[in-house]
Amino acid sequence: MSKSLVNLADYGAAGLKEKFADSAWSQVSVADGIYGIPQDSGPMAMFYRKDILDRFGAAPPSTWEEYSALAKEIRDADPSIHITYVDPGDAGTSNSLIWDFGGKPYTVGGTTDVAIDLKDDTGAKAYADTWGPLIENKLVDSTASWNEERWKSMASGKYATWLAGAWAPAVLEQNIPQSRGQWSVAPMPGGVSAENGGSSVAVTTQAKNKEASIAFAQWLNSDPEAVRSLNSEVGLFPATNLLLDNPGFRSAEVPFFPGSRPNETFADMSKAVRPGWQYLPFQVYANSVFKDSVGHALQPGGNLPGALATWQERLKAYGKEQGFTVK
Repeated sequence: MSKSLVNLADYGAAGLKEKFADSAWSQVSVADGIYGIPQDSGPMAMFYRKDILDRFGAAPPSTWEEYSALAKEIRDADPSIHITYVDPGDAGTSNSLIWDFGGKPYTVGGTTDVAIDLKDDTGAKAYADTWGPLIENKLVDSTASWNEERWKSMASGKYATWLAGAWAPAVLEQNIPQSRGQWSVAPMPGGVSAENGGSSVAVTTQAKNKEASIAFAQWLNSDPEAVRSLNSEVGLFPATNLLLDNPGFRSAEVPFFPGSRPNETFADMSKAVRPGWQYLPFQVYANSVFKDSVGHALQPGGNLPGALATWQERLKAYGKEQGFTVK
C-alpha cells in the first residue's frame, strides 16, 4: 500500500486529525503515515421494527443479554419472525461485532509484523459466546444478504432488528420505501459501538499533480459546505466532527424515520466506537476466505469458536506466504 499511495503526512494532513471522528481517522493512519482523508463513516446502531417490538411489549434491548432473551421470546411466540439474520458470506459484519465486543484480533506493527488472535481474543470469544447460541438455537436466520429476497423479508417483517452502520437509512429508503415509518433506531446493545463501513479518499503515487489532488481531497471531506452536501445529497454519514457535533444535524429529522431524530443516535454511536481496532494488511484476502471457515458456523449446527480458530490458522499461513512476520 505504501508504494501505491501518497503518504499525506508529508503534505501536512496530520493537521486535519481533530476535524474527524477518532475511529475514522484511525483507519487512514498506518505505520506513522496517513494514506487517505476520511469521507464517510459507519458507526453501528440497532435498527428495529417498531410494530414488532410493540407487538411483544418490548423496548429496544439495551444489553446483549436482553437482545438474546428477546430473540427467544419472539421465536417461541412466532417462528416466522427472527430477531435478525446473519450472512455466512459477510466478513465485515462479523468483524464489526467482534470490534463492538471489545476485540482486537489483528495487530499490525510497522509494515511487516502481524499478530492474529481470533481464538483467544476476549472480543472474539464474547462474539462467539453471544452469537453461537443464537445461531445454534435458530433464533437468528442464516441467509445471504444484499439481494431481492432479503429486502422482501425485511419489508414483510421477518426481522425485528438489523445491526448496521449509519449509512443504512439511505439504503432502506432506496430498497424498501414502503416500510417508511415502521423503523426506528436505538444504540447498539451494551451502549458501545464499532465501525461498519466507511470510506476515504486517497491519492496515488502516479497522480500527475499530487498537490492539487491532495488539496481537493482535503476540501471535499472537511469543507463545511462540501461535507453537508455529501450528507444531504449523497446520503453519506459524516466522518467529520463538523457535523457530528452540530446541533442542527443531530436534531434533524430523516424522512424515512418520521417523528424521530436518528442522527443523534448515530452521532452518539460514533463517539462510542471502541478505540484501537486494526485491520490486516491483507484484509481483502481474509474477507474472501471468511465464508469457507466462519461462514459454515453461521448456520445451524456450526461451531463458531472452532471456525474462528480455523480462520485464524488460514490467515496466519497466508500472511507467512506473503512475507509477513506473523504471530
